[in-house]
Amino acid sequence: MGIEMQAALTSKERAALTPDEFAVPGKRKLPIDNAEHVKLAWDLLDDTDGLTAAEKREAKRRILAGARRFHVDTSGWKGA
Repeated sequence: MGIEMQAALTSKERAALTPDEFAVPGKRKLPIDNAEHVKLAWDLLDDTDGLTAAEKREAKRRILAGARRFHVDTSGWKGA
C-alpha cells in the first residue's frame, strides 16, 4: 500500500483536525498531523491548487516544522 492510500483521512477525521494541523490552516489544506502526512504534504505542496506564493512559503515553513516535530528526515527534500 502506497503512502497515498495510508495517508487518506475520512471526512470525520479531517474535520476533527485543528487548524494548526494543516500546512495551510486558513484553507484547511495539506494535513500535517503526523509524520506520514508531513511527507505527503511536502510532496503535494507544488501541485496544490488555489494557493498564493505567500501561502506556499508559509506552508513550506509549517511542513518543515512538522518534520522536526515528528523527526522526519528531510535531507532528501529538494528546497528544504
